[in-house]
Formats: sequence, structure tokens, C-alpha cells
Amino acid sequence: MVSEIVPPDERARFWSTPESVARMARSIYAQRAVARDALQEGVDKASEDAVAYMNLYRERALTELLMQQRVRAKSTGKMLDDLARTEYKATPERFSKPEQIHARHILLAVAKDGSDDAKVKAQAQELIDQIRKGADFAKLATEQSADKGSAARGGDLGFFARGRMAPDFERAAFALQKKGDLSAPVKTEFGYHVIELLERKPASTQPLEEALPVLREELREKINTKERTNIWKAAESTGKIDDDAVARLVKAKGTKE
Repeated sequence: MVSEIVPPDERARFWSTPESVARMARSIYAQRAVARDALQEGVDKASEDAVAYMNLYRERALTELLMQQRVRAKSTGKMLDDLARTEYKATPERFSKPEQIHARHILLAVAKDGSDDAKVKAQAQELIDQIRKGADFAKLATEQSADKGSAARGGDLGFFARGRMAPDFERAAFALQKKGDLSAPVKTEFGYHVIELLERKPASTQPLEEALPVLREELREKINTKERTNIWKAAESTGKIDDDAVARLVKAKGTKE
């Protein structure tokens, strides 16, 4: 019952507290109680409209149940795994991870007119000299970096791949080879940077085992959409619309309106 009422992406939250479960239980009970009263009062047969309404919802329920059944038949665990493996092999580029580096930096801003460019570059070089002599990079970044976001983390930029940073910054950062290597002062539109390499991650491919859960969900959704569309189109193709009757009905209704 819960699996049919609560969407998959909300089930973890649903089961997280007794209150949410109790709220659902009260809602289901209330609905059934009202429905029981409705049947006792005969509202399902009170008029032609009521009967048509009940039939409509019965047909919708049967349609949904049939669709679910056929989707399940086309998306068993083994089927999904086989399709996922095929997709993994057919699109290896999806699962490739580019080379990444973990770096930190100190940014010294330059005046907009560039009047203090030489002075700021010299300050950046002085910081490099201090770090090479044993000064704490993180402390200097926290105290002096103009990049306040990373300064709060001691200049740490985390891991990043090519294409995320300013071109000159990126070239200098990826040119560093060993943990602890420092760049010369690097000029970008933001000012002068001092960059330290913390770690490198070579390019790699995500293992199939890690990719499988995501692939399964993607394929399950594709199968669901495709199968439902096929069922609906197949059903539509068996019917024939009487265009003349439709035209007469539209004309009659339009005249009354």
C-alpha cells in the first residue's frame, strides 16, 4: 500500500518518523470510512453521472495496473542489469573521470588601473619565499587572501578538473607535479595567485559496480515511459473516430453555448 501511495523519492522521509506514518494511517482510515459511508448511502449509483464517474475511475485504475504489470515484466532485475552493462560498454565516455588536482591558493588583488601591479607581484613572490622557509600556507591565506571564500578554508580549493578555473591559473596549477610544489606568481583577471599542489588524481574510469545503480534507474525510467507510450498508442490504433459524428456534436454543443 505504501509503495503505491508514497513516491519512491519520498519514502525515506516517510519512514523517518512515527508521526509521518501515523499521519498516513489516519488519512487512509478517514478515506476508507468516508468511502464506506458513500457506499451505504448509494452515491455510486445515485445518478447516471455517478455511475459514469465510477466507471471512469475504474477504467483509469485498470489502465494503470496493466501498465505497471507490463513495465515490471520488461524491467526485471536481470533485464536491467544486462541493459546496464550494454550501456556501460557502449558509452564509456560517460564514465570516464578526468585528471583532477587538489590545490590551495592565496590571491592578492591588483588595482583596477594596474598601478600597483609590480608591487603586488613582488608581494606574491615574498609570500612564496616565506612559505618555502616554513611559513604556514593556510595561515597566510586566511590572513591575506582576497578570495574570502577559500581564505576561510586556508585557501583550499578542493579537487578540480581542467576547464573550471581561469586559463592561466589552470595551466600553472596543473603544471605542478608533486605535493607541496609552489607556483611562481600567477597573474589572472583577479590579481596574483600563489598556488600550492596538495594532491593529484589521474584520469580514471568509474567501475561498472559503481555505475550500475544509476544506470538501472535511468533504464527503468526509459522502459516505463516507452512501454506506457506503446500500450497507449496500440490501444488508440484499434479505435476509429466517426469524424462526421464529432462534427455534428461540436456543432450542436457550440450552438447551445
